[in-house]
Amino acid sequence: MAVQTRLPSLAGLAIAVAVGVAGCPKPPVGGPCTRDSDCGDYHFCDEQSGECRCSDNRGCGDGEVCNRFFMCQAIAGCRDNVDCLGETICDVTTGLCIGEDQCSLETHCPFNHVCDRALGNCVPGCRDEGDCMLGYSCIGATRTTFGQCALGVCRGNDLCEFQEICNLSTGICEFDDRGPYCAACQNTWEPDECGGGANYCLLDPSDPAAATFYCGVDCSQGQACPYGYYCHDVIILPPAAPVCHVEKCVGGHCSTHTDQSCQIDADCEYSPPGGDCARARVGNCVVDQLRECATDDECCDAPPCPAGSCVKQECRGGEGDRFGHCTCTRDTDCPSDHCVGADLSDPDNQIPGRCEIGGHLCYDDLECDIITCVEGGCMIGQNCAPDADRTCADLQR
Repeated sequence: MAVQTRLPSLAGLAIAVAVGVAGCPKPPVGGPCTRDSDCGDYHFCDEQSGECRCSDNRGCGDGEVCNRFFMCQAIAGCRDNVDCLGETICDVTTGLCIGEDQCSLETHCPFNHVCDRALGNCVPGCRDEGDCMLGYSCIGATRTTFGQCALGVCRGNDLCEFQEICNLSTGICEFDDRGPYCAACQNTWEPDECGGGANYCLLDPSDPAAATFYCGVDCSQGQACPYGYYCHDVIILPPAAPVCHVEKCVGGHCSTHTDQSCQIDADCEYSPPGGDCARARVGNCVVDQLRECATDDECCDAPPCPAGSCVKQECRGGEGDRFGHCTCTRDTDCPSDHCVGADLSDPDNQIPGRCEIGGHLCYDDLECDIITCVEGGCMIGQNCAPDADRTCADLQR
């Protein structure tokens, strides 16, 4: 009988010790509580509901997350690659872990491959150059079929050498021999100085002495320029632009009207930028070149007008020049182009001429371009010239 009375007591002691090691059980998420200490680690007690809530994902089980309501919920899929196992990656469009050769986006595939969404796999091919490695071109791609990435095949001039142009029909870079690109010239305005047509002799801006000229090549009709060149506007001073000079304030007196005292250049009658040009103080409106103006607000019906609405002449010259030339402010300051050399005497065999300035084929003056005043000069055409960060010396090495 003594043994029987002791066995329950030993069992009870064992249970008491086991419970004492583990501590009192904490209510799970959603369980009842009155304070935070009633809940487990990474949990807190919601005073309004009297229930335990998760504070972050560590308070939830495997495959669960703590949502914005502080309740644990099962993960329906993946959010990024860390949620996937092995060699799989997370497809964020579906929330599923997929193999490396599977895809739903182009970004799931390596270069020179494209995502075949019907199969869900990456396959060799491309939709555009962005799918190919640097130096490769996407050839043969249409809206319904994939192209292939090919090395040494051009789709644009940027894959060609200087003065080469990409033949899009063959995918081969070809030397552009349409004109004497960057050939030296004397700026004599002779028709054949740069190969005839509308190839002009241009001033080389890299020469600080402004004494070097080179040939441009016509691109006014949309002709492509070869790699290294860009289609620039060709602008000249108005042929009839009068010589001008600018008066400055020197030693408290105007440099021309020495009897006039001054503090700044603007105090002088012929101050910059207009100098002594006839329309330096009263110009004309951009929107209505027949309307004279002294301020921008005189050029629109509801002032204030945008800056530059009233254009006045400026006296422009090279740095250090004693004299300059007045800029144009209206199209009538620029020359008119004429068709010369056309023979229309035989209606069945009319012979075209060329526009005297524009250089294009023509049968009468109406087919020659109107020369307009642009930024103070007369725009006579467009030429392929070295791109902004290059010079002829760079392109001819």
